[in-house]
Amino acid sequence: MYKEIFDEVKNYLESHCGDDDDRGFTFRKRSDHIWRVFVWAKRLSEDCAENINKDALFIAALFHDVGRYISHDDHPNQSALIFHDYAENKSYDKNQAEFIEYLIRNHANKEMLFSPDIPLELVFLLEADMLDETGALGIIWDAMMTGGRSAKNYMETYDLLLAHSCDYDVLGVNPMRTAKAKIIWENKQKLIMEFLNQLKDDLGVDENPLWRN
Repeated sequence: MYKEIFDEVKNYLESHCGDDDDRGFTFRKRSDHIWRVFVWAKRLSEDCAENINKDALFIAALFHDVGRYISHDDHPNQSALIFHDYAENKSYDKNQAEFIEYLIRNHANKEMLFSPDIPLELVFLLEADMLDETGALGIIWDAMMTGGRSAKNYMETYDLLLAHSCDYDVLGVNPMRTAKAKIIWENKQKLIMEFLNQLKDDLGVDENPLWRN
């Protein structure tokens, strides 16, 4: 079921924004991000003891960024509108469709994550979206982006990783809410720090600070 929905979303993106790349990076597909967020949502919610609407969560994950080709800043609302038309065409239950739209519209409101009155489905969706392209995948993303911009040497990539691997103040603050997501985030940051430390040693940064020149 979810793979079929994803295929429809992917086909929609390909028909409306060409090769589905994200802001000029051909290796970075919006549909790939959507699928990974769906996978993270499944992982985070699979052991949940509370009775949540997993169907709504998973479908919201599959539509959360489909409107990004229309507007970067307003993509949550654009994505919700696209899902609204999809839900009407598929004869979704009205209450279910409205809840999914609510999740999609608010998936980028990271300030809501620790609000006590938001549904757990939205917590999982917010966390899933934040977990993508972090850790190992974040390292690859920064390295490929640097290479695509014709980096002159390894140090440029190291500097970029050092700067961009610290989003959300990850070295001092864990931005996740649920216990499972917190552990995953911490493990990702440990990997990043170990990688950066080893890369720093490999480049001999401390031994030759003029290497950058």
